[in-house]
Amino acid sequence: MSAVPRARSTHAPLRAPNPGAILAAAAYAIAAFAVYQLVAPVLGGDAPQAGAAGAAAPPATTGLEGLGPEDLALRAVAGRAKTSAYVVEGAGGAQGTGFLAWVRPRDGTSFVLTARSVVAGMLAEGTRAVYVKRGNRFWPARILRADPNTGLAVLRLQTVLERPLWPLPGERAKPAVGAPVAVVPAGSDVPFGEGVLTAQEGRFFLRTSGERAYLGAPVVADGGRLAGVVVELRENGDAQVAPLGAACRRVRFC
Repeated sequence: MSAVPRARSTHAPLRAPNPGAILAAAAYAIAAFAVYQLVAPVLGGDAPQAGAAGAAAPPATTGLEGLGPEDLALRAVAGRAKTSAYVVEGAGGAQGTGFLAWVRPRDGTSFVLTARSVVAGMLAEGTRAVYVKRGNRFWPARILRADPNTGLAVLRLQTVLERPLWPLPGERAKPAVGAPVAVVPAGSDVPFGEGVLTAQEGRFFLRTSGERAYLGAPVVADGGRLAGVVVELRENGDAQVAPLGAACRRVRFC
């Protein structure tokens, strides 16, 4: 009796998974998720808006750890804004941050925007004279306006400084809940912080470390434009951000 030939398998033998391919796929997945996190927020109006069906605002960040190492663009924007930030100083020493907002070259003046609470002590003493400082350089300034409704104040200097953050009245970002932003305090020893805007009682907030240097600091959006000013610091580290729309109505004609 002849032997019955064995049937040959038509399936290719299974191969062990390639570890390199698995790592590459995981890396692409993480990168895609990071990009989604950056582009998902949509900028809205100057007032905090809730999501669909009254969805709660995203939770605040837990500190100044920011949005992750992939957010290089926002950090670059904050680094550029740092060159426009100054320490505001009065009779009692360093009080907080102010930043060059706009200049008027025709009459040789510059305007620094800050928080009203930064200069409240000087106003209480009956003086409007302050200094703005960077490193070892001082410039005398005068409190031009201090608005209790927005928490903003404007200082005027009789010199033309460089790199204003708000050169044109209409050029500003419109902050929205969930939008990634950076707060940029003055001073080389105080780092800027990154996070997302949240809404509480109809106002914008951003989580910071609570240092006074953040008071009066500019808040810039990921597009590079100025979005607002820190006007209040709470004990839990929440910083209230006044949007520039409010500044247009109260301290600058837009």
